[in-house]
Amino acid sequence: MTPGRVHSGATGRERQAGVGISCRRQVECDRGIVSSTVHNGAVGNISKLSAALIGLILGASLVACDDGRAGAQDAAKQLASAVAALDVGSVAFEGQESAAANEQLKEVFKALEPVKPAVESGELQLESETATVPLNYSWKIGSGEWKYTVSARLKKAGDKWLTVWTPELLVPGLAAGEVLGTSNDSPPRADILGAGGAKLVTERPVVNVGIDKPLLADADPAESATRLAELVGVDAAAYVQQVQAAGPEAFVTAITLRQDGRTITDEQIAAIPGARAIAGSLPRPHPHLRPRPAGHRGRGQR
Repeated sequence: MTPGRVHSGATGRERQAGVGISCRRQVECDRGIVSSTVHNGAVGNISKLSAALIGLILGASLVACDDGRAGAQDAAKQLASAVAALDVGSVAFEGQESAAANEQLKEVFKALEPVKPAVESGELQLESETATVPLNYSWKIGSGEWKYTVSARLKKAGDKWLTVWTPELLVPGLAAGEVLGTSNDSPPRADILGAGGAKLVTERPVVNVGIDKPLLADADPAESATRLAELVGVDAAAYVQQVQAAGPEAFVTAITLRQDGRTITDEQIAAIPGARAIAGSLPRPHPHLRPRPAGHRGRGQR
């Protein structure tokens, strides 16, 4: 009898039976049922191989599920948070350096300081290595609220997501070089009515004629002011002094003319460098009303 070998048929059948049981239990394990101790070395190898295959399958499933969405969402949230802080210096952009984009952002929103917006990223749409996400802005300005939504585009570069820079990330329709400004809008002034609803004072269209200093370019402000003063009939020396004393962005009014019946044309005004006419309105008495001389007494008055 050779040591280590089993010669008995019965023993062989028992070993075969043991192998069969072990294989059955291994199949059950693959199906999620806990198996008992494996009795055969060969079956143990099968068990290890099955575990390895399961690991590979699970790993492949996880890779398949990671389509880049998580990274794109993180980039979108970072962008929204940075814009809300009015500081995008830490955001990676495509087509623009972060520092330059940050400088543009501050210029665009400078007129709204110290107010900052609340910005939230919406539902991200992913297509291969590009993504789009809405950014919802909300500004609290005075007693009012200004809300709008822009669309941000993201592109994958290696293992990073870059934001495609455009001024429209900040305000819808904003073009390069444009910035925001503020203004106070007053409601139209109501007519002043007399007996029977007759209009005593009403808004009349006018034009404000003057020198718009940013339009002067290289032209001589004093010469333009003199020519315009002579055209509209105002004191030239005094008007030249006003124009020279005003700031570089100022519009210096020379005269306000009624729109109806004016004889000075827009062409005459535009022929003078820096001169322009700006439409407006002013309350004026009804033309049919005439002021009474001082001390005048109407019929029946003493």
